[in-house]
Amino acid sequence: MGIVCSVLLLLFGAVWYHVYKNKQMKFQGLNKKEHPFRVFYDVSYFLYSRFPWIFQRQDETLRKGLRNLQVVTKEQLEQKVVLFRCRQISFFLVFFLGGCLLTVLLSFTEKEESLFIERNPTGKGEKQVELILKNEDSKEPYSLLVDEKQYTEAEWMQKRDEAFSYIEQKIKGKNISFDEVCDSLVFPKKIPNSGIKVSYTTDALTVIDEGGKVNTSEVPKTGQLVNVFVKLQYREWKEEREYPIRVIPKKKTKEEQQYEMAVETLKEEEKKEPFKTGFQLPKEVGSYTVEVLKSQQAKGYVILIFCIGVGVLFFYREEDNMKSQLKERKEQLLKEYPEFIHQLVLLIGAGMTLKSAFQRIGENYKAKKRKTEEEMYLYEELLASLYELQAGISEEEVYREFGNRLGLPVYKRMMELLIQGLKKGIRNTIFLLEQEERNSLEMRKEQAKRLGEEAGTKLLMPMILLLVVILVLVLYPAMMQFQVY
Repeated sequence: MGIVCSVLLLLFGAVWYHVYKNKQMKFQGLNKKEHPFRVFYDVSYFLYSRFPWIFQRQDETLRKGLRNLQVVTKEQLEQKVVLFRCRQISFFLVFFLGGCLLTVLLSFTEKEESLFIERNPTGKGEKQVELILKNEDSKEPYSLLVDEKQYTEAEWMQKRDEAFSYIEQKIKGKNISFDEVCDSLVFPKKIPNSGIKVSYTTDALTVIDEGGKVNTSEVPKTGQLVNVFVKLQYREWKEEREYPIRVIPKKKTKEEQQYEMAVETLKEEEKKEPFKTGFQLPKEVGSYTVEVLKSQQAKGYVILIFCIGVGVLFFYREEDNMKSQLKERKEQLLKEYPEFIHQLVLLIGAGMTLKSAFQRIGENYKAKKRKTEEEMYLYEELLASLYELQAGISEEEVYREFGNRLGLPVYKRMMELLIQGLKKGIRNTIFLLEQEERNSLEMRKEQAKRLGEEAGTKLLMPMILLLVVILVLVLYPAMMQFQVY
């Protein structure tokens, strides 16, 4: 494989040299962050231009996507397509050439393998070695299964004793000795680093099962003797030993004894009067106080539902804030509409041009803003329109865009009136603006009436909450009195 990769690297070097001598495009002044491997762009463009059929169908989709992202000319669009493809191909070349170079370097470090096959240590299992059998006419692969190193008889005797010693240390678990066993035993299934398997049986499975679990519920106070048989096996060698274990009842702590006494007392109280509808438990039993545990399940459901509800409210809170801001903007624009028309009528009637009237209104707003530091949506949009006029954009286009940005029908209608005034003359426009001013005042009255009705509706919720609080304060003491009796 190293030879193949060496040939590929030489071939790439030859192509790179040819492209460097006959450059078809210049890739200069590119951003280093966006094009980190621009040194490969010449070769990438060579490959892209030599194999256009690979990218032909995808390039159409790419052109549409780039055209939607940015408005460019046809020539600029083609340049962006080329840069995009060169960036893709350069990433591929970097990783491909890096892989070839690493393969070549590794091929120099390879050494001829010896025919000596080393076995796995005992207990590590067998392994598979791949071989090649060849002669003058053929070459055939073969997988040789190599078994692990086995024990000699002397090694087995030594490992057997070590295994039993290991088991005797582990099997006791938390118990002090085999004469006093009340906790579960530990039955290791394998001896580490040996390959020896272990199995266990007992002559009293109800007391000690094959997993080492100890059950002392039926063990007498004097204890019970149980024989545990431990069997070692490694290939054809087997060895078994018997361990007598005395199981005793588990010693209970003082707290456990007090708890059991308290439980027995409660059971006795429950059985005293079985024919009555109920019975009274003592408040204290030994060192314990008795309390009736209320159902926590219902509380858990309430808490869960409450948390989910709060989470949903906070989730929609941001959307509601945005909607309220948009509503506030709309209300403010409608509120400022009559005053804005009134200013236009006064300024245009005084002999100003429409552009001068806009500039005067903007200057007045700037002066007011410096004093109060209050921003108004309408006049901020007006300032943006003035900047467009200063940039040389036509008045008709600026006024129409001004109405579109505000978004309300009344402003769009007013801007159309102003545009007509620019074309046909300002006298008829003043008459139309005065009529629009009268209509806006009526609209202002309707808006004030509607806001008053909304304010009255908003007061309903606090009043309802106040009524609920009063009812709770009045009814709760009465309900508590009924509960007592």
